[in-house]
Amino acid sequence: MHVKAMTTATLLAAALLANLPTRAQTLVAVEHVMVGVSAQSKQLDVALANLNEIAKSLQGTDVEGVNLVANAGRHFSGAVGEAAPVGVILRHMKNREDVRFTRAMLAISASKALLAADSDIEIINRSLARISDPAAVAESKEVRDSILLTRNLLETFALTAQVSAPRAPATLDEPLYSRAMTPRQ
Repeated sequence: MHVKAMTTATLLAAALLANLPTRAQTLVAVEHVMVGVSAQSKQLDVALANLNEIAKSLQGTDVEGVNLVANAGRHFSGAVGEAAPVGVILRHMKNREDVRFTRAMLAISASKALLAADSDIEIINRSLARISDPAAVAESKEVRDSILLTRNLLETFALTAQVSAPRAPATLDEPLYSRAMTPRQ
């Protein structure tokens, strides 16, 4: 849990203090991606509902594997549920500073969803080995694929630039932090 908190704090600091840009620069691009995220989220919900129905008739290790897949799918759904409203809000922003701030929040939310997706996909892939029922395997793969497609869409907004270390001052009179590194006034 501490790792997640530190990751969130690091992403927030990087986005807000370093003014990192996101790859999707236009609001039209944001809307296009968020429509895709919404469609994939609906497919994930359907796959989870189908998996839940299949699980009712399973026994033994199949049940354990399906439960792990379903929990991973719900976990990712929650992570996307954080990013989706920020994308909707961003589409309606008019003020330049509000747009900049909301883009940073979208980048952070999307980055958190990517982290969740990567761990949840790994959990699902490991859980597939426990499931022998063909219908449960197929639906578990649907859950995984929906997560993967949603992850790829959200990657458009995730923080991608790396923060470089400040260079040492060339002279004693030069400030340690350049104007480009200080917050905007």
